[in-house]
Amino acid sequence: MWVFRPNTACTRWRWTGDGPAYASPIAVDLAGTRQIVTQSQSRIVSVAADTGALLWSLPFTTPYMQNIVTPLVVNDVLVFSGLDNGVLAVRPVRSGSTWSAEQIWKTDAVGMYMNSPVLKGHLVFGFSHKHRGQFLHGRRQSDLGAPGARARRRPRQGRDDADPLGLGLGPTATPCYRRSFAAP
Repeated sequence: MWVFRPNTACTRWRWTGDGPAYASPIAVDLAGTRQIVTQSQSRIVSVAADTGALLWSLPFTTPYMQNIVTPLVVNDVLVFSGLDNGVLAVRPVRSGSTWSAEQIWKTDAVGMYMNSPVLKGHLVFGFSHKHRGQFLHGRRQSDLGAPGARARRRPRQGRDDADPLGLGLGPTATPCYRRSFAAP
């Protein structure tokens, strides 16, 4: 990651702790610290926005070394996903000057790929790469990642092909993953 000074285009700071990925970084304030959070080539990382110093990181790899899904922040929780790596939520925690990220929940029944989750109300929406696109959801915050979660729907709810001839084969925008962040 490189951060430039806007008036001069000179480098303000640079973090070279891992190779790049395709995920867009997000800026978030957690426990009074402005952080840049993203997926790198093999990790989930958070660096201090003002200095680029690594605050915390977690191992996170996907096939073909292509972490793509942009992180989503919901209050003090960060949601991540990747190809064949499920969906997980972590809460960054500071103890003195040391940061760590504790896993809140994870489910392998759902995964996102080449899209990024969005928050609407108390629900997280995304799109699964499994079974050529699936609408997947949990009914309440406590459901996902637990046995019995409603995480499977009909396959082929989305297509990943183009439709230049107008044959009705083009991509569809169907939400695939809902997770409530309302209090249970």
